[in-house]
Amino acid sequence: MATIQSVVADTKLAATVQFAGPEASGEQKLLTALEPTAKTYTSSSTPPVTLFLAESIATTTTLDLTDFTDIEGAAKDGDGLQVQELRVQADSENTANVTIGPGDSDGYDMFGGDADVELPPGGILHMRFNDGLADIGTTSGVDATDVKVAVGASDSCTIEMAIG
Repeated sequence: MATIQSVVADTKLAATVQFAGPEASGEQKLLTALEPTAKTYTSSSTPPVTLFLAESIATTTTLDLTDFTDIEGAAKDGDGLQVQELRVQADSENTANVTIGPGDSDGYDMFGGDADVELPPGGILHMRFNDGLADIGTTSGVDATDVKVAVGASDSCTIEMAIG
């Protein structure tokens, strides 16, 4: 049986600019408004991460976060935990948007107000929730376990979640 040692999530958006003009002499500078936000999760980090879900999806699917298998085929249950990081990448050859949102029943709401997010072909969504979501499972008497990922016919995407 495998145990998650760590999960590293890294996000950065930066531009390299070539300055022109006599005073610049061809100088290049890396510009970014935010510091890179790499985060390493472990079972003892704040927030902790103990489960990692990674799925390649080629048909509309509902992911049950209380009943999924890890990369080694072991059964996992996220009940009482939260999604800490979400990354979804739509295949660039897709012909339609990928839609991610709460499942039709027992929906786990990651985007607020039971909203869906649509990703165009080749699009990437990466979100860090930092203990800001509800627990997976029964909260206030409402089951919140399912995430629906809708893809078009012959389209696909990859979804990853760090859960803890």
